[in-house]
Amino acid sequence: MFTLKNVLLVNSVSSGFTGLALIVASRAIASLLEIPSPGAVFGVGVFLLAFAAGVYVVSRKPVPPRNVVESIVVMDSLWVVSSIVVVLFQLATASFLGNVIITAIALWVALMAILQFKGMKELPLSR
Repeated sequence: MFTLKNVLLVNSVSSGFTGLALIVASRAIASLLEIPSPGAVFGVGVFLLAFAAGVYVVSRKPVPPRNVVESIVVMDSLWVVSSIVVVLFQLATASFLGNVIITAIALWVALMAILQFKGMKELPLSR
């Protein structure tokens, strides 16, 4: 079922696994995607792991605070916009495969943002 708490949990798990993969395999992923800096890949992984932890905590609350969920939706939306800018303006010197993966992840994150936004209807207005 697409409850807000379930969508937050899915967002947390997918962000966490992606972050962990980027940390553990930053050199291999950078090489595969022809990104010149494994450190940048690693850094994105660290950010995603921290983000995932925060979203997980929110997903376990009996009633997630509305302002925190709004912040998560904003962060997800910024990720999507940033990804589009990176791909369109070639701000990262990624391969074609890298650009496809960046775009696919952006589409997934957009889905999470949309579902979380819709799920906020479950929350009281005062939160």
